[in-house]
Amino acid sequence: MPVNPYNLDMITKICNHLNTACAIITYRHNFHFEYANDLYYQLFKYKRNDGFNYSLPYSNDYQKVKNTITSIIQKKEEFLEIETQSFNKDNDLIWTRSRLSFIYNNQSVYIICLVENITENKKVLKNLEISHQKYLHEGQFKAAIASDALVSYEINIDDDLIIEDIIENTVNMLKLVDLNTNCSYSEFLLRWTKKCVHPDDKNKFYQELHPHRLKKLFEQGITEVYCEYRSLNATQKQGWVSTTIHLLHVGETNKLFGFVYVKDINDKKIHELELLRQSQSDPLTKLYNRTAFGQIVNEYLNKKREYSSALLLIDIDNFKNINDNLGHSFGDTVLCEIAHKLTNIFNNKAIIGRYGGDEFIIFIKDIPSKKYVYHKASIILEELHLYYSSNYQEYTISSSIGITFSPDDGKTLHELFEQTDSALYRAKKLGKSQYFAFNDSYQDITPVTNYISKGWLIDELDEIVYVSSLDTYELLYLNRKGREITGIEAGEYNHIKCYEALQGRTSPCPFCTNAKLNLNEFYIWEFSNQHLNKDYIVKDKLVLWEGTPVRMEIAVDVSDTHNFNLQRVPTEFAIEKTILDCLQALTIPDTLEEAINNVLEIIGNFYQATRAYIVEIDLNTKIGSNTYEWCRENYPHYRDQLQRIDLNEIPYIYEAFEHHNNLIINDCEAIKKEHPREYAHFISREAHSLVTIPYEETGIFAGYIGVDNPSINQNTIALLDSINFSIVNEIKKRRLYEKTQYNLYHDNLSGLLNRNSFTQFLSYENSAVYSQGVILADINGLKEINRDFGHYHGDKIITIISSIMNSYFPSEKIFRLSGDEFIIIVNNLEYKQFIEATKQMEDTLLGSTPNGVSLGYTWSEDNMDINDLIHQAEELMMINKQIYYERADTYKKHYSPKKLENLLKCFKAKQFVVYLQPKFDIDQNKVVSAEALVRLEYPGHGLIMPNKFIPTLEKERMTRYLDFYMFEQICEILERWQKEGKELIPISVNISRLTLLESDFTNSLKRIKNKYNIPNNFITLEITESIGNIDRSIIATISKRIKDLGFNISLDDFGAKYANMSLLSTLNFDELKIDKSMIDTLVNNDKCQTILHHIIEMCKKINVACVAEGVETEKQIELLVCLGCNIIQGFYYSKPIPLQEFEDKYHQ
Repeated sequence: MPVNPYNLDMITKICNHLNTACAIITYRHNFHFEYANDLYYQLFKYKRNDGFNYSLPYSNDYQKVKNTITSIIQKKEEFLEIETQSFNKDNDLIWTRSRLSFIYNNQSVYIICLVENITENKKVLKNLEISHQKYLHEGQFKAAIASDALVSYEINIDDDLIIEDIIENTVNMLKLVDLNTNCSYSEFLLRWTKKCVHPDDKNKFYQELHPHRLKKLFEQGITEVYCEYRSLNATQKQGWVSTTIHLLHVGETNKLFGFVYVKDINDKKIHELELLRQSQSDPLTKLYNRTAFGQIVNEYLNKKREYSSALLLIDIDNFKNINDNLGHSFGDTVLCEIAHKLTNIFNNKAIIGRYGGDEFIIFIKDIPSKKYVYHKASIILEELHLYYSSNYQEYTISSSIGITFSPDDGKTLHELFEQTDSALYRAKKLGKSQYFAFNDSYQDITPVTNYISKGWLIDELDEIVYVSSLDTYELLYLNRKGREITGIEAGEYNHIKCYEALQGRTSPCPFCTNAKLNLNEFYIWEFSNQHLNKDYIVKDKLVLWEGTPVRMEIAVDVSDTHNFNLQRVPTEFAIEKTILDCLQALTIPDTLEEAINNVLEIIGNFYQATRAYIVEIDLNTKIGSNTYEWCRENYPHYRDQLQRIDLNEIPYIYEAFEHHNNLIINDCEAIKKEHPREYAHFISREAHSLVTIPYEETGIFAGYIGVDNPSINQNTIALLDSINFSIVNEIKKRRLYEKTQYNLYHDNLSGLLNRNSFTQFLSYENSAVYSQGVILADINGLKEINRDFGHYHGDKIITIISSIMNSYFPSEKIFRLSGDEFIIIVNNLEYKQFIEATKQMEDTLLGSTPNGVSLGYTWSEDNMDINDLIHQAEELMMINKQIYYERADTYKKHYSPKKLENLLKCFKAKQFVVYLQPKFDIDQNKVVSAEALVRLEYPGHGLIMPNKFIPTLEKERMTRYLDFYMFEQICEILERWQKEGKELIPISVNISRLTLLESDFTNSLKRIKNKYNIPNNFITLEITESIGNIDRSIIATISKRIKDLGFNISLDDFGAKYANMSLLSTLNFDELKIDKSMIDTLVNNDKCQTILHHIIEMCKKINVACVAEGVETEKQIELLVCLGCNIIQGFYYSKPIPLQEFEDKYHQ
């Protein structure tokens, strides 16, 4: 039955918009071809006018297909997928996959066919067996490199297929991501990235191992791709692994295949990252360590300077008490706090280091005067006078400071330090908590005693504050106001009883409140003091004084506002009660905002007002701002609208307050005509009446307190008058405290949170966090910027960086931990957003700073242990920092001139001597080469082995001198042999990793070698396998330069630790030395024998000599011979021996 024209037209339009070949067939008794779109004709290379009119999907298997479709129709099924083989118009064989949908309509059936060309896929499958067979010739190579792999498998990169299962410890890794063999490699990569790879490594893993990138690299001549990352293993534990893909063409179609192997590098990586953590900083305080401090200061002093400089040596008094009584962990916290305070005092304008234990050292460059240094020393004494308590016992520390000036007291750090240490000793002798300058007389400088009173914060308050003993009533402390009103001088109140000083009594007061006091809250009462002739609101409380409970009293003078005569207004009781309520409301809350809001609510209720408020005035600009506000329920708030009020625009109000007058307006309509601007100001906040009083600071109008629309007590100004002073004083006191707290937890320069805040943050848990990201940042080259361009420029960079960080993470916690180190904690941000924001910030930082910023960042929604995340971020940051150091010209290694001088003397005295250990060729039964090893013959100590002095040289970054010394020694030996007519044999010498990385390394070799007329190919440089952690492009460059000079390269310690197989393809080496650790287990370890066999065979195929190192037994020799290794080095034949003995035995 023909298709309904309307329906056919509709279906045709749909087919034309599909992106695949499509045909429509109808069936009643026979199949009838109705329509096909252009892609269908193109698939078979036909045109519409070619008479192409098959009534079924075009196929060579027509009858088989027809029977299958007929069966489907009879069963009334709705879908069929079939694969068929056909020839197109050009007689090319093609494979198609057809998806048929059946629509049943009365007696007719509509069949919609979607057809896909799968010819290429079929070709791939057909060639797989051929490719696999051809690939088998690489078997030995694959066995060798995959012998210690977690996983190895093959991929067809051109066709994007994984062609075998991925098995780790019997676990099929494909099934972990719901895939099977012959799946898409890129799909596996995507799924594995999402499910198993660490969040910080996802982008790197996916991009570096993606098939598109593999193809491009192969086109560029790169045959091996390597990637390190963190991933889950078969036991669902995450650790560091590496994936290496060897690329090669396989099969008749020349398809690009990859042999993939994954190795466990977790232990290696952790070791590497731990090494990267080492830096110039003292590990505890993050200040400069002694070596770094000396290097920087000496570098500065070696240059002629126009201005003087100063050296301060600080010793913490009584610090031993902290460690002994509060523990070393707490002591470490105190040292960090001290370091933080010193950093803040100098704000990056001094070089600060930790000299040792509890000693700190500061070098101030370009001082304007000695008074400036003394002023800084006084601040240090003040800031480092600290108190700590435990179990009601209080411990005090202070500081003593020795000071010297350059060039007056010395021109080198060594000279200055000796004099500074002497000055410090004098400061200690003077009674501690002192500073003393070395070359100043007692007449010129009076040593400063810096005693910080425990009440320093409240000493300047206008209330009387005193502390007294509960047992003896003796005064322990009396603030300035108390001393003024009682006439007692500072320091003279010791042994005076509180009732003697404040009440004029000879015995304790009968109304003493001691029995009513506790440690948790104030006891508030009102008292008329006849001795002082004053009226007070009194607040009493117990506090701890050196671990003992004592009485603290605060007395607020209300004499000017209270009239204690019998003539009282009717509302006086209500006023007094309200005042007491206000005073209590001011003292109890923790925050100033809460305290003031509580008081305003009490005042508002007293007047039954709609609104109570405080307006504070900027004394410089005469601009007012409504800082606090209380509004009755259901009444609107106006505080946000009442900011930056120009008092010059409302002169009626301003002039009243300037003349110390209160302002009471019972009806604002009354001032409408005469003062229209003031009237508009009041009406804008719906104030129809008001009561306001001004307050002052140092005699100057500074703000006002008021209520709008009072409905009772409108003419009673007594309450506002009485409470005015207390409110203002509480604001001042709390803001001073808040400023102190702010400074304690914020960085002064950047305004960011500081290390104290960070430490506090770590102590809290936030259960509302569902994901957490951590960004650690370190400014590259900040010290050099400060040194070369001044700290002002460095500070400017810090503020720019802080501003950029705030712009990308405005609502997150950003901490400045030290001079150049920042950390950002990002909560509840999706991973993609976190990465995008971090990358954008990194780019912005790079473009806004001279050297950029090294970042390390991590993110998690599973493991949100903040310490783990910080550690991970720090490791990544240090890796990037190392990359910066490798690329930057500003990185300087530590050095010690005295130690270097001693080392060079040893070279000159020939105290470093060459020992040779022979390498035997078993087949030739003779010595074919030797390794040069070093020993130290130090007077009075005999022969010293390398493990005793090499670590010291490495620590002091002096191995380069020994490396080049030994290189020249073997050049001398070879030249002497040549002159004596002896047969030359190759001699190898060890080169350290740091020496290899020197930019001028090969030029240094060339300069030394050019002094000797010997063939270069008799010199072999032994490079330890640990260079595997260096970027492979660097390794390739270094090895090429060495080979270009004609020297041989030996890969030492192979299999000892890193087992980095990528070195085999990266490093152009001539000899591979199997490490002793493998030889030691060879006899009883079948697996080791198998691995070693493959390595030896691989060396033969790539024409590399294989040397077994550390051979000690005949059984080892026999096995090595069986395995094919013929060059032996070890104690079995000879230990390292002196040069003369080697020549006598092996080289006549």
